[in-house]
Amino acid sequence: MIAFFCLMNIGSSVVAADENTYYVASDSKAKKEKGTQEFPFKSLKHAVSKSKAGDTVSVLSGEYHEFVNLKRSGKKEKPIIIRGEDGVVFSGEKLDPYRPIFTVKNQEHIHFENFYVKQARAAILIENSSHIKIKNVSAEDSHFSIKMKDASFVEIEDSSALRCRNAFRGEGATHDIAFR
Repeated sequence: MIAFFCLMNIGSSVVAADENTYYVASDSKAKKEKGTQEFPFKSLKHAVSKSKAGDTVSVLSGEYHEFVNLKRSGKKEKPIIIRGEDGVVFSGEKLDPYRPIFTVKNQEHIHFENFYVKQARAAILIENSSHIKIKNVSAEDSHFSIKMKDASFVEIEDSSALRCRNAFRGEGATHDIAFR
């Protein structure tokens, strides 16, 4: 874990930042996984379970075969960010065909950025959740790219679906969805 603590003087106010960045590498051979760039976690699920409001999970280039349930919320000013570096692929090929790669249930202020999903039920399932941002997420040969059920205030930017049964689907009381 890399911890940052800094004070910045902005005008006459002082802002404190206390955030962590956890790193994940699918090919990590670190004997002592610490979530740092030098000793990244091998499991994305483990990195996400450690994250809290204001934290970033940086997924390093590689192919990943796991499901992740987000069980914590971020805050308006401190979302939880899951960010893929160039070349991040999540494959559902060897996994249960009825489960999405990411499940966000009863959470808010989560951001997903920069990754590709193939052969999965969905890249992201958002259920009873709000204030979710998705940027540069692509799904291919999946049932859904983004599936939303009773979701609100979801922003989807520069994301795509190719050969997906349903690209972006909203069910139930889903509302206030923005595509950019």
